[in-house]
Amino acid sequence: MNTITSFNRNNQYQMKNNRVQSNVQFQGLNVRMLTPKGRRIQRGIMDHHTDIAHHLQQDVETIIDITKGASLKKLSLLDRLANRALSITYNHPEKAQEVGDCAISIFKKIKKPSKSQAYIISHGHGSFNTIDRIFTAAHNDPKRFKFAVRVNKEILDTRDVKHSEMTAELLESKNSDKYINDFDSYKSYLLLNRKDKDAVKNLDKIVESGQYDARKYDIELKNNRIFASDCLSETPVLNKKVLTENYTEEGNTFINYFIDNFGIKNESLQAGNDKDLLDMYKSTTKDNLDIRLAIIDKFHYHKFFNFNSRGPIKTQNKEVSALKELFNKVESDKHAKNFIQKTINDNIDIDKIQEYVDILNAVEPKKLDIYYNNAKNIMHQTSGEKRIKALLKEIDNPFYKTPERIARENYEIQEGYAKKPSIIKKAKKYFYNEVSKIRYKMSSKSAKQQQEVKAIDISTIEMPKFEPLAKEPVISKPASEVKEILPVPIAEVKETAPVKVVETAKEVTPAVEVKAEKPVKAVKVLRFVPKAPNAKKLAVINDVNGIIEKKLGPKVLEDQKREYAIKATKMRMSLLPEIFASIKETRAADRKAGKKLNVSNKDAYSLYSIINGRNKKLVNYMLKKRNADGTRMFNIKDIITTVNDAEKKVRMDKYAAPKTYRAADAKAYFNELLDSKIQQYGKLERSKKTK
Repeated sequence: MNTITSFNRNNQYQMKNNRVQSNVQFQGLNVRMLTPKGRRIQRGIMDHHTDIAHHLQQDVETIIDITKGASLKKLSLLDRLANRALSITYNHPEKAQEVGDCAISIFKKIKKPSKSQAYIISHGHGSFNTIDRIFTAAHNDPKRFKFAVRVNKEILDTRDVKHSEMTAELLESKNSDKYINDFDSYKSYLLLNRKDKDAVKNLDKIVESGQYDARKYDIELKNNRIFASDCLSETPVLNKKVLTENYTEEGNTFINYFIDNFGIKNESLQAGNDKDLLDMYKSTTKDNLDIRLAIIDKFHYHKFFNFNSRGPIKTQNKEVSALKELFNKVESDKHAKNFIQKTINDNIDIDKIQEYVDILNAVEPKKLDIYYNNAKNIMHQTSGEKRIKALLKEIDNPFYKTPERIARENYEIQEGYAKKPSIIKKAKKYFYNEVSKIRYKMSSKSAKQQQEVKAIDISTIEMPKFEPLAKEPVISKPASEVKEILPVPIAEVKETAPVKVVETAKEVTPAVEVKAEKPVKAVKVLRFVPKAPNAKKLAVINDVNGIIEKKLGPKVLEDQKREYAIKATKMRMSLLPEIFASIKETRAADRKAGKKLNVSNKDAYSLYSIINGRNKKLVNYMLKKRNADGTRMFNIKDIITTVNDAEKKVRMDKYAAPKTYRAADAKAYFNELLDSKIQQYGKLERSKKTK
């Protein structure tokens, strides 16, 4: 044993020089060649076999015997086995015989050499015995060898796992086929339990009992990674258990993005920021995730940390609460969201989250959004308190300039670096500003009107009877021509028809009879109230009301009843019960799975309002299609997204070819979309008729 070790140490350089490269094809070699070249090849082969024999503690005859007729790839694997054996026996010479026997055993099991086998020999975790077990359990199946490589690379290639028999145990398990065919489902469990010696045994028990839940371990692994970072530690308020109970994909994305870009120290968490961070985690949804990530992106380059020569020393506690407040403002007001998004796109110099909050608190978000060009001009010239004062006072001024800006522009014009702004440019600014003023006034009026309409109790209103405005006797029409004007509830009136005026030959007098020397012809002004819905429409509205009154809560019903009535059609009414049934089942399934409820009865109107003749078949299919286990394949939000995306494409196609695009083209597109869904998921099952 010592002789072999001494030989290995003293003759490594000589062996490297004398070793014949393994890319020589030995099969069919005539060893009786007596030419000089043949003798050199023969000596090289013998030297190579001698090296292998010494590394593996075997007789040279044994090596010659097992390599007879071997291919290049197989000989290459033998070299890999010998190199790995040498690395082990160099420090543990007492294991040389055992290692050599295992290496020969592995070599004999190789039928068709592959890259996976080469990787396992050179980089596989565990002892030679473990590698031998892997080759035995793999049964020369390429699929099983590829699985072994994935386990080594994705599970065991970590600093805290140096030696492991997990790969061999997984291949030897009764459930190995399940693990191989669906490795991704079991990956999280294996990562979480890679230090446990009984990990595979426990996994077998859970799988065989039918209690294995891949999602549970996926969530646990993601939460472990959150608190494994140096920036975040567990507190009584913010910990793995709480995040697991309130887990959503969006919340997980948000908190990881927050940690990666901001970071937060323990003292900051203890100061109460853990509660704010948890609230932001819970309130993150698909709708607000993008704007939240955009805001984090804007500020992580700035002053979230105070820096000194030693790096970050303390997290600004107020910044976390300011971030939460900013999120609340953005999500409660679409104008605030638009304003924030525009400033991010234009890279406005705002380096503190609190400054955004102060601006939105001081200035009406609607003004900031509508007068954004003016606001951008002001923000480029000012900062801090001066910026807020200027926004309050000069938001509707398109020509705002600070004294510093005026002085600089004058200097640039004098020196020839710039020109005076043209009249056309000033006129454009003035025109756009006037348009913004009109928009702001109209939006303010519409908001007031909506408040007034909500404050009125419609059931107590009676429509007045309209009389002619003329004071003198009026020639009335025959009774056969008189139309009865029915009172119409305000909720059903969309817009007031213009006043109808009878014109004379010379002029129009809207409220006074025209008198002449000739026989008097009475002229009267009548106001026509919009027609009330016909009987069919009223019947549909009544049916819709009957459905929604049972499904919607008082608050939602009060807000949406008028909208449901305006959009009421037989087509929409027929699908409405199925819409509410889908929402009910989705919520029940989410509760059972412990998920956060993402759909509500408010979503019913969103789908109800976009149903039309061209998409009704698609909506009906997606509402009624079910999985094999009886659960609904699509929830309400999936259907709304699909229809909205399709309608958006229709609008774009129509915009691209306005002269040639027809309604039939849009209908054909929805039919193609439906056919693709049927081809992918199958037809709807026919409902059984009951006698």
